[in-house]
Amino acid sequence: MNMQHKNVYIVGMYDRSITGFATYKEELSACMLTQPDLSVNFINLRCPIPEFRIDEKSGIIIYDCPATKQKPLEVAGALLSLHISDNNNNIFLINFAPSALFVKILRKYFNKGKIVYIIHDFMWALYLWGDINRLKDIIACGKSDKLTPLIKQFYFDGAETFNMSDHVVCLSEDTQQLLENLYKVPKHKLTMIPNGLRDAFDSISYNKKTKLCGAVSTYRTLLYVGRTSEQKGIIDLLECFKMVLKVFPDCKLALIGEIDSKVIGAMDDKIRPNVLLLGEQPKQRVYEWYRIADIGILPSYYEQCSYTGIEMKMFGLPVISSDGFGIRQMFRPSNAIIASIGSRSHRQEFQRNLATAIIKALSLPAERISELKQNSRRDYLDRFNSINTLNKYKCMLEKLSIDRI
Repeated sequence: MNMQHKNVYIVGMYDRSITGFATYKEELSACMLTQPDLSVNFINLRCPIPEFRIDEKSGIIIYDCPATKQKPLEVAGALLSLHISDNNNNIFLINFAPSALFVKILRKYFNKGKIVYIIHDFMWALYLWGDINRLKDIIACGKSDKLTPLIKQFYFDGAETFNMSDHVVCLSEDTQQLLENLYKVPKHKLTMIPNGLRDAFDSISYNKKTKLCGAVSTYRTLLYVGRTSEQKGIIDLLECFKMVLKVFPDCKLALIGEIDSKVIGAMDDKIRPNVLLLGEQPKQRVYEWYRIADIGILPSYYEQCSYTGIEMKMFGLPVISSDGFGIRQMFRPSNAIIASIGSRSHRQEFQRNLATAIIKALSLPAERISELKQNSRRDYLDRFNSINTLNKYKCMLEKLSIDRI
């Protein structure tokens, strides 16, 4: 049975920076555009423009809604209703939080369409560093501190959003279990669809590695890519690198991403000569580093489904990862070396574990490194390529269209 034609509206807040959602939107839309039964539209909210604007680019209709001084989301809903007919073929993919208010607005103007909420992040996780046990304590009123009112606000907004949505997409098993067990979302409303990327793998010569690193080819290179926020584990990585250099004094640590003052402050004279501060880089340049680095580092305290992690897998890079919320399903002992976070209130424990994992990785025989590379690449092909992601979205949309979920 063929699926009826669907109008997919990917809804997000305006953001100039390169984020995980920007990658998600680019990858998912590129795959959906190959399907004759899907049309793709972007709805950008709170844009810094004077008036509502509709544009078309590469087959995608783009609706830019201005950040009006009064009730910008209500205004956006009203403007969209003038240009989008309310019918059963509309699917709105909501990609931001908190979003309960906008889901209510969509229900008001587009009652015939379906609303699917995509969980890219939990607002509470930013403040609790992904600590589920602390979240449960706060919600159960067993633990109270200055964050309690804010965390409860985020929790109840999320619960309301999940309840009002027709379906919810989880990017990780951790998130699906949390929604079932804590938020009490019925299983039939949930689908687990990890992020996916189109394959960009190819090889690179060792001479290119020497040129990129600015170092002799005998140096071992660790690679960190992404936002350099504390919740991403960057400070812990820099602290543990001091321990690593005592064992491997010629090791290099390459950091790709915006470098802030906290990162600079965490570097002392002992490690500064061995840290390569590369700043933000174009995608192709980042891909070059994936091809030639020895080990990728993903020390996050929590993730949903890290595109950096997927990219590392795609290029067959051996990875050292934390066991944080969401990330522990992406990386397992078969395809990575895992560093336990332990207690978030005693970060020295994680730093020691991270140093131990890096030293272990740098000491592995060539056979084990080759095995990790092969398993990492295979995991990308099996779970995180864009074709798998598209097929799962199409399956979900088809079920929505025949009201089976």
